Amino acid sequence: MMVEIYFNDEPSAGHVEISIIGAVKDNLGTCLTYDRHLIFYFILFFIFYFIFFFFFSGVAYNIGGLVNYSIEACVQWLCELRRGNL
Repeated sequence: MMVEIYFNDEPSAGHVEISIIGAVKDNLGTCLTYDRHLIFYFILFFIFYFIFFFFFSGVAYNIGGLVNYSIEACVQWLCELRRGNL
């Protein structure tokens, strides 16, 4: 899974686009648009998942798989947030 994050810094736009390529796709397309404060939540969520699974799982030696799993979990959380399920 690959996640590409594009920051649109134009004053008139005021949003951040997250383009998702891979197994996790939104049913409305592969581009999710969020306000800037949600990127902050995305980063916090990613850090939480990474620290939690790094210290409390038996697969801590597999850093590559751990990062991929954390990113996928964060993207799924953002998709659910966009659909209004959270």
